[in-house]
Formats: sequence, structure tokens, C-alpha cells
Amino acid sequence: MSVNQIENLTSLSKATIQPGLANELVYGRSPINVVETDKTKSTRKVQGILNGLVELGILKPETSIHQTGLIHQLTGMAFVNTQLAETTPARFIHARTIISDNKGDYRWGTGDQLITQLSAETIHQSTIVSGPCLFSATAAVAITESGNQHRLTDPNPDTIITEPITQLSINPNLQPYEADTILRLTQTINSLNCQNSKLGLNLPRVEYKLYLMQEFLDGLISPELFNHWLEAVNTRANGLTNLITRRIHPSIEIQALEPLTPIDALIHQVAEQDPSQSQNLLQIMIQTLQQTDPIWNKVLQASPPNTFEHLNYLGYTVAQLQAAQNSTNPVIAIENPEETKIIDSTFKALKAGCADQPANIIGLFIHPEVVINSNDVVVDNRKVLYFYRDGSQDNSSLKKVIQLNR
Repeated sequence: MSVNQIENLTSLSKATIQPGLANELVYGRSPINVVETDKTKSTRKVQGILNGLVELGILKPETSIHQTGLIHQLTGMAFVNTQLAETTPARFIHARTIISDNKGDYRWGTGDQLITQLSAETIHQSTIVSGPCLFSATAAVAITESGNQHRLTDPNPDTIITEPITQLSINPNLQPYEADTILRLTQTINSLNCQNSKLGLNLPRVEYKLYLMQEFLDGLISPELFNHWLEAVNTRANGLTNLITRRIHPSIEIQALEPLTPIDALIHQVAEQDPSQSQNLLQIMIQTLQQTDPIWNKVLQASPPNTFEHLNYLGYTVAQLQAAQNSTNPVIAIENPEETKIIDSTFKALKAGCADQPANIIGLFIHPEVVINSNDVVVDNRKVLYFYRDGSQDNSSLKKVIQLNR
């Protein structure tokens, strides 16, 4: 599926999940329970936040909050089935909110606390932060001299690279996960009642360039292949930027939000020289960021990274903090479910005093829609990302999704 092929899509699959399917659904490695929303504390809390967002006017009055919820057993994350607009499909949404007490302290808030803290008069000027991954775990693979394959962007890799890389396999097309992510995030952004807001588009362009940085310094990847990776990241980021921009309502101003940009030129400079000449590169990057941005300075002091991967992840936290510090209104983060670790990290950074002014952050995490039956499919000895049991006897559409996920 090419980038252009999802231009006019509204949905990759449509399905209704009913209560009573406990343990038959799986997301990633987590079994899912399907529940009635008012029967569990965790789904009631999410429902309360969503109701608060409707009362404040962040979500439109016609928002329909249903009585079906999902709970991920391994993480405890709860989602409530919500239709944000008549023209978009209902989606399962997890909601969290960080509330400032205006005295320098922060807490996880409820829907009632959200209404008390925020003003409905200024809510329409909120700053939205969002952005998909550039490559799914299967779309960018390093192949070593012994033929072993390593997924470069897998957040939970099974192996580490210890021998020279001889080839990079980069899929130029979008996987169903990636296409579905763009659909979910852009539809959610357009469904918010914030048409005069700004969107900070946080595509991890520079973050992804750090994935092979240590291997380059260790001499495990040639300058030619490393530069090929850097070019592939730029190409993918440019394509996704254009695609997302075309899908966002024209009244929403889009601004690039790339907190690691100050070290981008340094990465390309290092790629053109002998790796042995790049001693203490991580420390040089840290110093560069500290000197260019006071938020980076505070975050790096509070959580000094000792790997390029750690620095990569801090970029997502700094993006939310930068958006919050550049706005007197709340930040609304629209993300995938697995990105709750970003708002958790932002909460810790705020508690550590990394913001100069009070910040209120609302996180909406949109569950994938494309799912297939976990009992039928195992890919690479892992269960694929999406699973769904729809009761249908016709598995042809599911098989197509399975093939695309391979």
C-alpha cells in the first residue's frame, strides 16, 4: 500500500466488538477483555474524562460515548467506544490528563477536575501534538553477514546487532498498521472542536536516525549503508508530512515539531567521516541540545541519557513540553495506545520541574481498527499487531490483511 493509496480512505475495516468476548482478543502481546463501560473503575474514569472534554467543548456536542469498553490485561489500559463525528467510525479511546495546580505540582486528573481547571472560553485555541511512527517494526530490517535479521524500529527487539550489517531492507510502502494509524490520528484531529488550533506535527525524523548511530560508531555498518538509512528516513518523513498535511482540516495550522533538529546536521556530518573521529558523540549531542533550548537543558539534567536510544525517547517528551511552554492553553496529544509511555515520561519531567510555566496536557490514545483473529495467525513466531474475531465465515479479507502484515 503506497502513501498515496490511503489518500481517500476512511476505514481499513469496519467491525463491532461486543461484550462477552473476554480473552478472545489480543493487542500486541496483551489479551483484551471486552466490558460494559459502567461496570469497571478504569473504563468509568476514561468515560468521565471524555464527558469532561465534551462539556468543555474540546469534543463536539454530537460525540457519542458508548457502553462498550476494552481493557488490556497486561497494562490495565482501558478504552471506551466513542464516535467523535457522524462521518467517522466509532473508535476505542483511552484518555489521560495531566493537571497543574498552578503551584508547580502536577497530578493525573479526572473529568471533573479537568472541567474545574480549564476554561471553556479558551479551549478552542489548544495546541494539538501528534505524529505517527515513520516505519513499523517490520518495515525496516538490518541483515547481518550471517543472514540474521534485526528489526531496526522494534521497541522490544529479540536480538541486538553484534556483527557487520551487509544489507538494509526498507519497505517503501505503508503497512496496514501505518495506514490505519494515519487514518485514526488525522480523523481524530479533524473531529476535535478546535478548528482554530495549531497542530505540532511530531514526526520522529531525527529520532529514527539515531537507531543505527551506535552501530556506525562501532564499525558494524558502512558509511554507504548508514547514509542510505539517513536518506530513507528523510524520504519517509517528507512523504508522511505531505500525506498528513493533505488530510488535516485547512483551518488547523500545522507546524513541524522536531525537538532533535539541533543535532541533525551533526549526525550527517559524522556520517561523512571516519567513525573513530567521533569520540564522545553522545555527550557532544547532549551539550548541543542543552545550549540551544532551556527545556532540553532541564530534561537532560533530570534524566541524563547514556545511550542514543534513551536520547531518542527523550525527544518525544520534549516535544510535548515545548508545545506546552509555547501555549497558554492545554496541549492535546493524539497518539497510538503504545505511546502512553510518552505522557508518563512527560508527567515525570513536569514533576521534576522541567517546565517554566504551568502545563495542562490531555492525552487521547486511539485504538487500532484493523484487527484479526489471534487463534489463526502467527507471524515470525509472534502474534501480529491487530486481532479481531468477527464471527464471519468468510476469511478472505482477513487473509489479505495477514498477507500485508507479513
